[in-house]
Amino acid sequence: ILTRQRLIEQQTAFYEQVGKKYGLERGLQGGSSKHLEISELKACTAEANADTAYNIYKDLQEQAEALQSDYEAKKAYVDDLDLENAEINDLNYQNIILKNENEKLKNENFNLKEKLNWLIDKIKNLELFQEFKRLFEPQKTKKKSRDRER
Repeated sequence: ILTRQRLIEQQTAFYEQVGKKYGLERGLQGGSSKHLEISELKACTAEANADTAYNIYKDLQEQAEALQSDYEAKKAYVDDLDLENAEINDLNYQNIILKNENEKLKNENFNLKEKLNWLIDKIKNLELFQEFKRLFEPQKTKKKSRDRER
């Protein structure tokens, strides 16, 4: 049968065989400490749990604020990137338009050079004709004058 004395002896024997080996201490024998009533234990536990829960809540609140701040900074960065991407897309579009205009101007320049060369050839032919005419005219005029004289 388990009596008070028998339980004290079992606790002492357990301490001697196991507790000392692992650095445990034996509880006080004959102390004035009393066991808590279940209601007192629940009240102490609830108070400790409330303190722990409040501390956890505060830590989570600080983490949430840090995450919110980090989120806002990253969102601002992404918004900036979106704006830069929009500007890049606009510049790419303008670049395509300018390339097309440049190609049209190159074609127009080529056509104008062709026309200029054609005109230069015409002018050269006209100059040759004028020179030929100038050279030929005096002979014609002399011939006409001789014909008149006869």
